[in-house]
Amino acid sequence: MRISYNNETFNLTDTGILEIEKEIDLYPNDKSVEHYPILEIKNLEEGTKSKLEINSFYINSVDVEAGEMQDFFSLTVTGNKYASDCLIEKVSQICFNGKLNLIVKKNMKRFFWSPFYTTNKRNDFVYDNRLACLAEGTEQYKNLDQRLGVKVYLNLPHKTIDENKSFGLGCFGCSVTFGTALDYKEVWPSLLTQNHLNLSLPGLGIDGIYLNLLNGLKKFDWQTTVIVLPNWERKILRFHLPSGQVTRVPAALTREWAHHQFKHWAWKTFNRQLTQSDRSRWKNIYQKNFQSMMDGKVEKYSKKILTMIVDLCERHGKPLYLTSWDEDVYTELKSFIESKRILPFFETIDEAVDRLHPGPDSHKKWADKARGLIKI
Repeated sequence: MRISYNNETFNLTDTGILEIEKEIDLYPNDKSVEHYPILEIKNLEEGTKSKLEINSFYINSVDVEAGEMQDFFSLTVTGNKYASDCLIEKVSQICFNGKLNLIVKKNMKRFFWSPFYTTNKRNDFVYDNRLACLAEGTEQYKNLDQRLGVKVYLNLPHKTIDENKSFGLGCFGCSVTFGTALDYKEVWPSLLTQNHLNLSLPGLGIDGIYLNLLNGLKKFDWQTTVIVLPNWERKILRFHLPSGQVTRVPAALTREWAHHQFKHWAWKTFNRQLTQSDRSRWKNIYQKNFQSMMDGKVEKYSKKILTMIVDLCERHGKPLYLTSWDEDVYTELKSFIESKRILPFFETIDEAVDRLHPGPDSHKKWADKARGLIKI
């Protein structure tokens, strides 16, 4: 068998492995090219079981999962004695002479998709796009990546919400308010009222809560705002992608980069448009913010944002109630808001199935205490 690519031709032995590297400049708005030629196969014996298998595929050094690898390739079949010229899509192994192509147009979303919502604005919604890919029936104690079903590659500001509806409560917070590892009926917003808007997100810090509150006020209508605050040591990390857009990623700055799960997420699964240099810059951004946390600057920053949250709700006439599951945050709430607007401390008395988050009894006990204190 003879393989041609980059204007050179090579003989390939029966058990040989050929590593091919092609540099292709792709832009998210350029959909003019449908298929990009990768290599040409000649002299493949016909009528035998000979075949050429695609063993692995990397985009910007990020490994493409075996289950979706074939979606990136097509084969232009030419010069075969027993097969007519045609185009075969979804290719993982080659049994005919012809040209192997990279499918560009249909995969544009895959090339530039980010797990977190991206826009041209610096201060937009914070949302995890992977939430749109969750498989039904998967165990809720598993993390998001373990629960992924078919990747739909959507870019969403939030889950589907009726923009014409008027809600009693606007609920904001982190994984506790989101209800990680719980059924939505067991989470405190649902226990307080079915007529609620929930713009919380796992891992969200106080600045992320502010962004979702700020943008939510422009888009939705609700009467009263309730926020269960996380700890101070969280921060949105903004990253400018090569596409020119900004992604906002919530980060709990509790561990150094080398020991943080964030490292593995950013390095392996963050975005196929990122190069090694981009990921190195991402690492530097995280380390810089971690050092700010160690120096106490992140706590000071979060307190400033909390003041902005209080002012924002007052300007929009949305009565605000605050609490927290973090003792340090809770003890300082009286410095930000009058005591009648401070709800009982969110205490963990049981665990969710992931053994990391408050369980259904914790949510019910807190909701029972808070219900009579909130005016809707």
